[in-house]
Amino acid sequence: MGVEVKKISDAVNCLYTGRLADGQIPLLRQSYDVSYLIVEGLYQPGPDGLLQIYKGELGKWGRWYDAHSGAKRLMYSAFVKWLSTLCIGGGIFLQHTLTPECTAALLIALEDWWMDDSHRSFDVMHTFEDAAALTRPTVLRRVAAQLPLIGWQRSSQVAKRFRTVAAMVEASEAEWMQINGVGRGIAKKVWGALHEES
Repeated sequence: MGVEVKKISDAVNCLYTGRLADGQIPLLRQSYDVSYLIVEGLYQPGPDGLLQIYKGELGKWGRWYDAHSGAKRLMYSAFVKWLSTLCIGGGIFLQHTLTPECTAALLIALEDWWMDDSHRSFDVMHTFEDAAALTRPTVLRRVAAQLPLIGWQRSSQVAKRFRTVAAMVEASEAEWMQINGVGRGIAKKVWGALHEES
């Protein structure tokens, strides 16, 4: 699981520089089976439609400021549309937290959820992991993505190694271990799943 955490002011800067969309998100998607963007802080639309950011300690002191990058102001709707584009087009999940403490609690909860093998790869083909692909994924890759601890990212390596579903099913644990990122533990679980062992 890859995570990028951005304070709202940093996210606004990324919108103008392209740093997140052009560099950080593609790197997350290449490196991890699933990626999250966490936007931290409180924001709202102002009376004039501009994006406003709350600065200060919640419940004690602070006030709303118009979000900006240099002299550029940003409309709330443009910020929301940009975040939606990152999620749908970029194949990442978006979460919003208010404080660093909330972010830490969210990360713990997500890690617990993803470590539960019973749903870790649930509908992996429908998580927009290959939203930018120009070709349809093969049956082999779809099947491989459903195997324990393989996921969509590793399924590409599986497809290169085995070429057919039959070859994948007939492969030994040792053959599975020849795939980059597949060690003895993963190979054992995969082999067991393919041969209906618990």
